[in-house]
Amino acid sequence: MFSAEDFREEGDFIQRFSAEILDAVNPQRMPKDTRACLEGMAEGTAGNRKLAVLFRCLSRWCGISPKKLVLLIDEVDSASNYPVFLDFLSQLRGYYLARDKKATFQSVILAGVYDIKNLKNRLTGEHKMNSPWNIAADFDIDMRLSEPGISGMLKSYETDYHTGIAGNRCAAL
Repeated sequence: MFSAEDFREEGDFIQRFSAEILDAVNPQRMPKDTRACLEGMAEGTAGNRKLAVLFRCLSRWCGISPKKLVLLIDEVDSASNYPVFLDFLSQLRGYYLARDKKATFQSVILAGVYDIKNLKNRLTGEHKMNSPWNIAADFDIDMRLSEPGISGMLKSYETDYHTGIAGNRCAAL
């Protein structure tokens, strides 16, 4: 578990994050060089405890892992007040956007109690929601379906899949 002190300085965050990864992952499931890199950061003996170094270490691990890796971060909303954590999330996003060039986690799951919309605004600097399908964005769309609209969908589905579920009723519509 992280404390407020773990988020004050970049080196402190990296030390704690590395220790958490080492505690969570079976040693046999992590390459020796990745483990050595993270151990150096967790023990504070690594000369360069910077996010860039941490991400190079994680990227190498993701690149050679026989299985795709997923990172789950719980209580993300309680950590979002700290610039170091926001930098960390920005790095995750950057690696994800460059995933064709840099190996990274297949998915990053951010879990929290509050609406992630506020976290997104802090990360991107945006103050508007640009997608009505974003789960964090409120949207107002008329979802009422008309009888002709439903009929058309049923006919189209029956034509494509020949399920017989619509039977003669579909033809009558």
